[in-house]
Formats: sequence, C-alpha cells, structure tokens
Amino acid sequence: MRGRKAVAARVVALGGVVFGTAGCGNVVTTQLRGITGVTADGDGRPVVIIASCGLTYDRVHVTGMQRPGDGGDPERIELTAATPQTGVFTLDLSEPGTGWSGAGGFTPAEPGFLVSTRSSQYDVTTTPVQVSLTAYQQVTGGEVIVRENERWTRAQFDDIACDHTTWPSRPST
Repeated sequence: MRGRKAVAARVVALGGVVFGTAGCGNVVTTQLRGITGVTADGDGRPVVIIASCGLTYDRVHVTGMQRPGDGGDPERIELTAATPQTGVFTLDLSEPGTGWSGAGGFTPAEPGFLVSTRSSQYDVTTTPVQVSLTAYQQVTGGEVIVRENERWTRAQFDDIACDHTTWPSRPST
C-alpha cells in the first residue's frame, strides 16, 4: 500500500510539472519568407506587391502606425484571398478585386501604415513593409518601397526579393 501511494504521489507530481509548464512561455516560431512592398500599378496607383518565394499567401493585413499620444495602432483592413496566391503578385488595397474579401476599409493616413502578408496554410509571414503616407502617394512603378521606407528599384526587387542574403544593408538611423 505504501509503495502505491509513493508511486501515485510521483505521478501526480510529474503530471503537475508537465502540465504546469505546458502553458508557460508561448514560443513564437513564425518564420519570415518572402517580402511585402509597395509599388505603383500601370495607372500609377499605389499597390502592395508580394514576393511569396515558393510559398502561398492568402492574407494581407494593414495596420495604421501609431501617432505620438495615441493609445495604439489602429487596424485598417484585413484581406483574405479565396485562393492562396503564389509567385509575385500585387493587390490594390483600395479596390482589392475579385477573389479577395475583407473587413475594414483602407484610406491611407498620416503618419503611415504597416502591411504584412500571412499564410493560413503555413506558420510564415513575409517581411512586412512600413510606409509613410508621403512615400505611398509618391511611389512609381519603377520602384518598390520595402521594410521601413527603403526604396529598391523594381528590377532589384524582382532579382533579390527571395534571397535575403543579397538585400542591401539597412540605412543607419
């Protein structure tokens, strides 16, 4: 009887350790693969450009950047594709088009916004883009705004988007 109580006590103690630590320290393992940027379409309107780098993405999330004194970053819009997208694709945030649905609306405002692209199939996201309102309004089709208001040529984006080891160093601030 005494042996059973000791074994039962050890099982309860071990279970407490296993289950007690299971919820602690949620580790985020989302990987970055691909890159999101902002460019202009053939009519000169700003559009988001995504290089999926071999994966499929189906969610584009836009968040407004915080202004000094504001309580938080306002969510602007989250768009979901009916069919996951691959390769290099563009999306007009003001008029997403057929195959995209979403909640919210997009009206760019100061000081700017952040765009990230996610996959519902994989635990991955692209490198997001943070863009100021001025940069968004002045972007041309020959350039792509990436990361934090950095400007790459469109040819550069097409050549190096999927190989982060060749990305230019970020300018020091």
